[in-house]
Amino acid sequence: MSLFLPESDRRVVPRWRDFRATLLTGELDRQESGNAFVVEPGKYFEEKVAAWAEDHSVETAADLVASALVLGRHSEALDAARFLVEPGNSPTSAVRAIAEQVLLPEDQVGRVAISDPKDFDLEADVLRLRIRTLRTQLQNASRNALLWVDLARAYSMIGQHDQSVRAMERALRLTADNRFVLRSAARLFVHIDEPDKAHTLLIRSDRTKHDPWLLAAEIAVAAVADRRALFVKQGRKLLEHGDFPPLHTAELASAIATMDMTSGDMKKARQLFKESLIDPTDNSLAQAGWASTKISGVEVSLELLNKPRCFEARAIRESKEGKCGSAIKQCDNWLLDEPFSSRPAALGSYLAGVAEQDHRLSEEFARRGLRANPADGLLRNNLVVALANQGQVEEAASEFNQISDAPEELRTTLIATEGLLQFRKGNLEEGRRRYREAIERAERDGERRRVALATLHLAREEILASTSLAGPTLAAAAAACEGIDAADIRSFLKMILTLGVKR
Repeated sequence: MSLFLPESDRRVVPRWRDFRATLLTGELDRQESGNAFVVEPGKYFEEKVAAWAEDHSVETAADLVASALVLGRHSEALDAARFLVEPGNSPTSAVRAIAEQVLLPEDQVGRVAISDPKDFDLEADVLRLRIRTLRTQLQNASRNALLWVDLARAYSMIGQHDQSVRAMERALRLTADNRFVLRSAARLFVHIDEPDKAHTLLIRSDRTKHDPWLLAAEIAVAAVADRRALFVKQGRKLLEHGDFPPLHTAELASAIATMDMTSGDMKKARQLFKESLIDPTDNSLAQAGWASTKISGVEVSLELLNKPRCFEARAIRESKEGKCGSAIKQCDNWLLDEPFSSRPAALGSYLAGVAEQDHRLSEEFARRGLRANPADGLLRNNLVVALANQGQVEEAASEFNQISDAPEELRTTLIATEGLLQFRKGNLEEGRRRYREAIERAERDGERRRVALATLHLAREEILASTSLAGPTLAAAAAACEGIDAADIRSFLKMILTLGVKR
């Protein structure tokens, strides 16, 4: 069965966007964004513009649009991009896809049109072309730390973690105290499950004690690493006496509020969460939304959710409200914004498969997530379910066999997925046995949602197989859902009840 695990202990770990996107959020102060070392390598780009102006060929057009995509200078390459999308002008599908990216509205950059969810070679080709372009630029600007960070991010998007770390370490050698570089590095090391390294980087920087963005990162990352945050006192003083605009202290207030809430000081936590919402970042807004289910008096208004890039907060909110179609669109945007993160892909694949019964879309989300997180058992499980529900049982079984070292919290779900595969192979009794084992495990662990989901999946298989147990199992599924106030569960139950009537 498909699954999405809500975060039990979300932290305000830094977002990681490319430099240009980060600059647009207001996260970087004027001094930092104007520093000479962050200036884009203009000479390199101007050479591409001049080459295109002199020779309107596929080669010069391809060089220009690839550079424009990396540098965010789309408007200066529109003619070359239009040239490449004309029939017969693009030598490869990847070059055409790059040109299409340059022609997209800014909030859609990153999306590649896929006609078949298995055809992810095209997206990978686009990313590899982006990597080649960044590496070429670095030949002319090897001391540009920001290009090294963007290269690290591009490598992380295709799951090449060793290359990503090497590029990030190069950026850190060039500048060990830059906010953008430090926060990006911290996010990378948390992503590859090395939060201790992320925390050490932050506490070693002289700038961290005085920078609200880095203080927020230190406190959040310390919690992920199960370490003591060292600069909480400095953070509180800065919030009380610092002269920073609310946007620049939003994540710091949110990080300390989360720490206070965890320690049981709800009064302080409530006050700080409210402070974090004066002018929130999309990250502090998502944190407040998460905290609002655990502490009274913290509310995220619909007006705040309309702020730019609040894809995570909107996706979670809309999924809880039963607006699953809209939530899926927000998951898509969230995944475009954080393409190395597994969570938007996990939620998107779950909602598409369970709430909307769109198994092809569920497959697409899972495959997109697995590109950057190939060892993620939850994503692989959701891919297996999506494939099985499309009748691709052999491929589903092959994918299932690739799941190894799954965490214990996923074991019950994997047993249920084994039940699905057995049903689809025609081994009804074995499939039934595996589903019942999953249900019993979930009951023993007090996981009512998982009991309901496993029973619903079993009922669907009994109905599809037209067995004599279809009716009793459907009744048991309806009973298991009683008292669970969850839009995804209600939607799935409604679908199965309709399926039972049709049968």
